[in-house]
Amino acid sequence: MFVGKVVYKSSPVSLIRFSEFRQRSEGSSVEEKLLFLLENTGVSAIITDNSETGEALNVLLRTGKSFGMAACDFLETIVLRNNDTDAYDGKAQKVALMTMHAAKGLEFPAVFIAGCEKDFIPFRHPGNEKCDIDEERRLFYVAMTRARERLFLSHVKKRNVYGKFVQREISPFVKDIADRLMRIQKNQRKKHKKERQLQLGLFV
Repeated sequence: MFVGKVVYKSSPVSLIRFSEFRQRSEGSSVEEKLLFLLENTGVSAIITDNSETGEALNVLLRTGKSFGMAACDFLETIVLRNNDTDAYDGKAQKVALMTMHAAKGLEFPAVFIAGCEKDFIPFRHPGNEKCDIDEERRLFYVAMTRARERLFLSHVKKRNVYGKFVQREISPFVKDIADRLMRIQKNQRKKHKKERQLQLGLFV
């Protein structure tokens, strides 16, 4: 087990083979694996006294700690979080827009899950019929349980995809939810009547 604080110091770069890392870190948590890599790959020698660099590493370690032993979930979250816009700030008085992966561990009074449509949820890559249904269902369940009070699931009948309007079908996961647990609300697009244009005269 690898415990203790991260110490930034200059030291000779030490390399470790992937097979050795895999063997020595087996059964360790995400945080412990990150600490192990920090001390055995020479990364600590690269980190200087730059406070921003040190804080970024600390954020990474704290994030890893929150995932416990789920290394795969941690890697998915890191890959999807390309920039700081996905990071949730609980003190900010604004709507938080994030992926289902990034929402893990968070809770909100109200949650909106948009695009609850077939091939979006569960997600299938175009031209690929295979997907991990159990994993997709688990991810959808995680997103639903982020709501403490109200949950909104939305879908459309038509969607503009690459310049073409295509028919959409509701997600099979939504269909599996018992009717007694849902309140369905249909929004009809209102057609606005064109106002009759008056021909203006040349003279008043």
